[in-house]
Amino acid sequence: MDISKLSLRVYLGETTNEADQSMCLSLVLKNKFCRVWQLLTLIVLCTFNSSAQQVYFNNVYSNVNYHFNIGLGVTALSSGNFFSADQISLFDGKTGTLVSEYNSQGEVIRQVEYVDPLHSVSPSWPATPIEINNKIYFSAYRRISGPMIHGVLFDYKDGILNELTTCLFQDSVSNTIRAMIPERDNICLVGASYKHMGPLSTYGYRTHTYISKYDTLGNKKWDNTYVAENGYYDVYGYSVDTTIDNGYVVGGKAEYDPVDNRFSGAFILLTDSIGSKISVRYFPNDSLGNTEAHVLQLANGNYLLTYAHSLEAWYDFMGRIQSDHRTRELVIAELQKHTLETVWEKRVLQKGWLNTLVIKKLIQQNDSTFLVFGGRAGDLGNFNPHPSPGWIYAFSQNGDSIWYRELAHKQNHEEGHYVMGGSLTPDGGMLMGGYTQMDTTDASGLRTWLIKVDSIGCPYPGCDTVYYKKVIAYKLFPNPTTGELTLELPDAETVDLSLFDRNGRIVLQKRLVLDHGAVRFNVHERLPLPTGTYLLELITDDGNRIIEKIMVTHD
Repeated sequence: MDISKLSLRVYLGETTNEADQSMCLSLVLKNKFCRVWQLLTLIVLCTFNSSAQQVYFNNVYSNVNYHFNIGLGVTALSSGNFFSADQISLFDGKTGTLVSEYNSQGEVIRQVEYVDPLHSVSPSWPATPIEINNKIYFSAYRRISGPMIHGVLFDYKDGILNELTTCLFQDSVSNTIRAMIPERDNICLVGASYKHMGPLSTYGYRTHTYISKYDTLGNKKWDNTYVAENGYYDVYGYSVDTTIDNGYVVGGKAEYDPVDNRFSGAFILLTDSIGSKISVRYFPNDSLGNTEAHVLQLANGNYLLTYAHSLEAWYDFMGRIQSDHRTRELVIAELQKHTLETVWEKRVLQKGWLNTLVIKKLIQQNDSTFLVFGGRAGDLGNFNPHPSPGWIYAFSQNGDSIWYRELAHKQNHEEGHYVMGGSLTPDGGMLMGGYTQMDTTDASGLRTWLIKVDSIGCPYPGCDTVYYKKVIAYKLFPNPTTGELTLELPDAETVDLSLFDRNGRIVLQKRLVLDHGAVRFNVHERLPLPTGTYLLELITDDGNRIIEKIMVTHD
């Protein structure tokens, strides 16, 4: 065998066959007269050819048969294909379900429609599809009447969609499913069960966390509910994982009595093997609220928890809080497996005023890396890079930042993105998906969106130089301030500062020069500022943008 000819074929990409590459490497090593450059070239090119096999796509899918179609659950399959469960709106007013199977390039290869002639049947929000023995299972709901909703379990394989069973807890009026996980040849479900409280109750319904197990034929093995405690009125399950002692850990959201002005909190629930409560812990934020918790059990037996904590909110002219316009930070914590006490806690992604972080999925990428998939709204009055991108955040087992990416169908385009899930792919990459709102004037612009990225979240090869965004670790204090502020921003040398009053007028603008990552400045430098709230914009020398709301006082 001619080493040079085989090396050249590998170099030119004429063969990516692993046997040819291995043979070539073996021959080079055995030939004592070979040049060093041959070995180096071969190693580099084998690596290049291997990485070139990574597939990227970023697609929006529309269908002329529907008013809109929105992806509510996505997953990567063991075959290398992909799957989505969509809600569809037909032009006759009916709402149904569309499942789509895609090849490894993101091209649709099969679609099956399901429309109930009597009731709307739609995938859950999210549908959280899973794969067991090469068959896909996902959750949906059937709306019987306004308050009456029944959870539904579907299965799909090779173009055949089957309604498996209805999931309804005992005497509950309604059931919704928010998350599913495979458990050997069974399916564990969590969600919410709506129970009618009777005519003497102030409120007609109360929501309990619902947890159940079904086999893959749709036979119920058991079901259970958890009732809110500690002053909360409703509890919703949003995530679930098995535990090493054959029980379950559930993450979710808790809400107060409807007349109470306090806001939602996150919670974590430990159960035994049939869903009965062992212990629970709540994470309140009475003034502004927390989003639902997502949980996993770690290798050491402890629990990994994440949720978004609200810091600020936008109020309308009547003083009412706007629920979809809040500044949130991502909270990541490790909890002790028996007591649920905090081992450590990190708070990150404080990326500007009104970022409105939403978490949709927490998964483990490898032994040392975890991933959170979610979305966020754009900063108030600022649509750069896009109004509501999807995002992926990678962090270590100790909660330290590794990387963060914002992803959109079209860069620098006013297009909303609503993430409904994410999963690992067989080639080592990741799939994230949901739907976009391409035309914000009405629902007709809603379309399913899938994006396939590599193992570090790049949507195309070599994106680090352009698209990579580090999580900005900084401190700005004191806040409130009488005038003087300290900014600590490691690795930055200069920062351009702009301070805006409530009317959007610039009251201070200057360049700050940092000394060892820190600098002091005074907001009264240009003119004395009255007491009030101001918006501070900081742009670092590497192009990162920070927005903080500060309060100026004269105390």
